[in-house]
Amino acid sequence: QSLYQYHATRDQIVTEITQTWHQAQSQRQQIKLAESRVIAAFETFELSKARIRGLAGLPLEALQAVQAVADARQNLLNAVVAHNQSQFRLVRAIGGPIQSAAE
Repeated sequence: QSLYQYHATRDQIVTEITQTWHQAQSQRQQIKLAESRVIAAFETFELSKARIRGLAGLPLEALQAVQAVADARQNLLNAVVAHNQSQFRLVRAIGGPIQSAAE
């Protein structure tokens, strides 16, 4: 019975490590995607400013572009936070030391 419990515990640990590793990898991809969205939103904003200066665009377009940049940056921040959380869960899953901020 103790051998069965040992294998069950080991399998549970391996499963947790595998899942948290995949979550961390997924979050890393989300960061890359969010970074590209920030760049695209900023380029759109710059194009909108250029159109307004050339009297071809409306100020509303620039406001929408500013909002798109803000949304993209917020999504990037959320992706970084989620990645940090998944990294923390991975460290905990592998039994690494968790140090407090006070140390």
